[in-house]
Amino acid sequence: MKTFRCTNCGHELKRPTQPYSCPQCGRQAVGLFRVVPGGGQPAQPGPPPPQAGVPPAQPGGPPAQHGGVSPIAAPPPPPGTPPAAQPIQTPPQPAQPHPAGHYPQHPAQPPQRPPRQPVPQSPAQPTPQAPRQPARAPAQQPPSRKPQTPQAPPPPLPPGGKGGTPRPATPPTARPPARPKAPQATPPGAAQPRAKSPRRTPQPAAPKPPKPRPKIRPEVIRPKEFVWAYPDQPPYNVDARPMKNAPAVDPEGRIVFCAQGRLLAVEGQGEASPKPGILWEYVIGSHVPGPVVVAPDGSIRAHSGDGFLHCVSSVGKQVWAPAHVGEPLGWAAPVCDEEGNTYISAYDGGLIRVDNDGKMGRKPYFPSRRKFDSAGVILGGVLYIGAEDGYLFAIRLGPHQGESIWDHAAEQGYTGGYLNSSPAVTEDGVLVVAARDQMLYGFAPSGAAVWATRMPGMLLGSPVVDPRGHIYVGVSQAQRGQEPRGLLVSVDGNSHKIRWQYQAAGPVESTPVIGDDDTIYFGDDSGTIHAVDTRGTAKWTARVEAAIRSAGTILAPHRLAFGLDDDTLVVLRCSSQSLAPGAWPKIACTLSQTGMAPAGTAVYGEQVVETAEGEDERAEQASPHDTPEPHEQATEDKAPDEPPHHERPADEQE
Repeated sequence: MKTFRCTNCGHELKRPTQPYSCPQCGRQAVGLFRVVPGGGQPAQPGPPPPQAGVPPAQPGGPPAQHGGVSPIAAPPPPPGTPPAAQPIQTPPQPAQPHPAGHYPQHPAQPPQRPPRQPVPQSPAQPTPQAPRQPARAPAQQPPSRKPQTPQAPPPPLPPGGKGGTPRPATPPTARPPARPKAPQATPPGAAQPRAKSPRRTPQPAAPKPPKPRPKIRPEVIRPKEFVWAYPDQPPYNVDARPMKNAPAVDPEGRIVFCAQGRLLAVEGQGEASPKPGILWEYVIGSHVPGPVVVAPDGSIRAHSGDGFLHCVSSVGKQVWAPAHVGEPLGWAAPVCDEEGNTYISAYDGGLIRVDNDGKMGRKPYFPSRRKFDSAGVILGGVLYIGAEDGYLFAIRLGPHQGESIWDHAAEQGYTGGYLNSSPAVTEDGVLVVAARDQMLYGFAPSGAAVWATRMPGMLLGSPVVDPRGHIYVGVSQAQRGQEPRGLLVSVDGNSHKIRWQYQAAGPVESTPVIGDDDTIYFGDDSGTIHAVDTRGTAKWTARVEAAIRSAGTILAPHRLAFGLDDDTLVVLRCSSQSLAPGAWPKIACTLSQTGMAPAGTAVYGEQVVETAEGEDERAEQASPHDTPEPHEQATEDKAPDEPPHHERPADEQE
């Protein structure tokens, strides 16, 4: 059994384990008791042991008592001594740090460093203990190397642990880093803390709606050749639609055209009546991108942008209910035959036929996946029309269904680019087409390629042919780093080589028109109208307010008409009396713009002759079996050992 002595009051206890509280002074701390060597003797008054640093109990005091439970009975107390209080059994607790200098009534303090060697001092008056300030965690700084002043040991405490000189305060020590606080439960009824919303990814701002175009009316430009225009003032730019087609003229000489969703007829006029009067108006309600066609019976056909084919009489009355044939293609045009049937290029491909009563068949007239985005011509009962895949089609017009008569597997009618132009027919029956591969092609009615000529730019218009067989077509050039420009190119009808080029003020998308005095009229995208002779010399030019992309036409003697991009029809004074005879002077050849070749047009060795009853008969001048091969159609300047035209290099001109 070991004997333990309280370092505060000197009370001794016998216990198997070290106690943590003294029943005499009431102090409780770890390390409060020390083992007494030699089995334990009553504490004698005297100076405190140097190792403990505390004085022993006063003489005459109560003997040291033991605490705890021991299997060995304690010796009985001497007579006259009051019974000692039973010690309180306390379980061993983990060591807790306590600051030095506290009295027994204060809580336990962490252990301090062992005091330095005592320095003898004279007795001093007790000094009051300075109030303890809360220690702050020092900043992370390098340790100071300044020498520390030795401190005096604390004075001994009086017996009983009460009163006497208090222990001096020791410098505060650094506290360990604080542990993270545990989340505290929110009491009922209190406001719940607002949870942080997850960070949202910034969404791109919605695009702003485009600003409306400013409503501007173009400034009117009237050259000295100006005669009249419809309307007198161009419409606002937000209401205008490009007029890309020339007006038609019916057998009575009335001028028919579409403008701003209406079909109008104006009286034919000469030099005595400069401004014509409007005869009637028919409201279509939609833009008409294609040309107006006058059928052989005098009725008028117009394919509107809302997908309806309208038929109007020569006096402006509806003949039959509009037939829904689908949305029109950009370069297509209605074509009428002698019986009044109208052929429409379907938007989804193939051909649609509407008869003279406005009825359509249950099935497409010519089913095909190819889109015929061009204006065709009818020659000898066959419709020749270009497709977007680069083939020129020859479709025989049967009573119930069309039939393709060219073998495309053998490359008949093939060109190297899109075909948006309308074919022109030469005096010897060759079909001339302008392709988007910057080539001008000539095809025989059998589908064989006769010649090909490379052009110096894009071909966005259709070719025309003068009475001498020379070909004229507009060219657009757009080279990188340069302003777009255009040309009017003349191709020789015999050698099929370029004769001359006329420089225009802008790209040329307009199809020329040839007058009876050998004057060629055309417009360009700069708004300039040109009059050029057959040698490529300019006669005059006139400037208007908008670009000119429509085909030209001669409506009446000394009256030249063009459509402008601001939806205005403008008529100028010219030197020509009418169209050039015996040729293909304009797109669709005639003023009615039906697409039918006029009587007397050759069909590659055959002549179309009009009889007294008005029926066409073919007077064969050569047998179809005697038709020469394409390479035998070479011009006189071609050597016999040269390859056929369709096999020659693309950049070589014939």
